[in-house]
Amino acid sequence: MRTTVHPTPIRTAAGSPSAPRRPAGRSVPRLLRGTAVLALGALALTGCGAPAAGPEATAAASAAAADGTAAAGTASGPLTVERPWAKARTTGGMTGVFGTLVNDGDSPVVLTGASAEGVAGTVELHETVLDPETGATVMRRLQEPVTIAPGDSYVLEPGADHIMLLDLRCGLQAGDELALRLQFEDGTEQVLTAAIRDYAGAREEYRPGEGSEQSAPASHGTTSPAASSPGDTADGTSGHGGSGEAGTMHGGSAEGTPAAGASAAHDGTTAAAELPACDA
Repeated sequence: MRTTVHPTPIRTAAGSPSAPRRPAGRSVPRLLRGTAVLALGALALTGCGAPAAGPEATAAASAAAADGTAAAGTASGPLTVERPWAKARTTGGMTGVFGTLVNDGDSPVVLTGASAEGVAGTVELHETVLDPETGATVMRRLQEPVTIAPGDSYVLEPGADHIMLLDLRCGLQAGDELALRLQFEDGTEQVLTAAIRDYAGAREEYRPGEGSEQSAPASHGTTSPAASSPGDTADGTSGHGGSGEAGTMHGGSAEGTPAAGASAAHDGTTAAAELPACDA
């Protein structure tokens, strides 16, 4: 049984994807509460003499409100999902889903898998590790469920653990949303709605490993020389079912330069340049 040990993310002022959270159940110390009451009393005495928020603070707050990255997480099941997003891809192959899964409950939550009906032929939980022989960063399927203890969080991010969509059946367009079903050990499911974004970054090779349908190394989202969706490489390597090149990226090339044309499909064959858009 795999148990997460990810620390609670720390929120930054810029509203980065690492979201600030105060551990569940933690209360403010009595001394600090008393100090806060005194401070509020002093503020009341100053009345209109208190200065208004500066223009920079107001602008930052407005931008955070417009951008969902600063919004609090929502829960429609046993987990609160914070800042879920998926890497845009329109030419088949594979892509990743990311975010933070938080267990605010009193019991452990065991995540066993996920599904995306009509969008991907296969959905897997992946980890990213360093190959000691080649020094390359490689992805592989998790062989055990992920247990999220009460009060803990499980971070899904490029270059680390993530949810992988394989054999895409439709194109994930930036600006759209993706509905993904998280699956739990007790047989229940939870819908995760992820914003689809353009992204180029992280470099790793996909190695399905033991227990996966694929046996040959394959890159995550690489394409033929004439093809790619935004951020993908154009190195001639095939998709999920082909042979991968050490150091290929997780959804993007180091340069992040797009190309156009036909892409390599899940089984290594050449596919159409663009898949039909997924239904919202």
